[in-house]
Amino acid sequence: MSSAPTIFVSYAHANRSTAAAIVKALQGAGLTVWWDADIPLGPQWQDALQTTLNDCAAFLVLIGQHGVSGWIHAEVGVALSRHFSRSAETRLPIVPVLLDDAPDDRVPPFLSLFQFHRLEDARDGSQIAGLATACLLYTSPSPRD
Repeated sequence: MSSAPTIFVSYAHANRSTAAAIVKALQGAGLTVWWDADIPLGPQWQDALQTTLNDCAAFLVLIGQHGVSGWIHAEVGVALSRHFSRSAETRLPIVPVLLDDAPDDRVPPFLSLFQFHRLEDARDGSQIAGLATACLLYTSPSPRD
């Protein structure tokens, strides 16, 4: 893993093309992004996933028309644990991203605690740029007193 802060992207495979567009745009903005395309083949893939979840600087979860299910639930569980179990200085930022085909009620109650970003068109560079700006803010070191 790079020494730069890493954004973990969690998504359903039904939304893979949108996830790929978001990942490409975030990387284009200079961010280090980890998504399942980076999972190594072999028996240690769960270890790689867990290590990245434990070390990431921000957690993006993409929510499509089918909501959150499967592995996304497990990934969100780890992210929520990191968010709520750490001090304010080390708290994991969680950014739910509601995709264009998803109604607002697809944001699960445990993620509705966070301000979500609605992405109406993954091909719209300005929308993804806004998401990249938010991620840059989340991963920038905060000034110390």
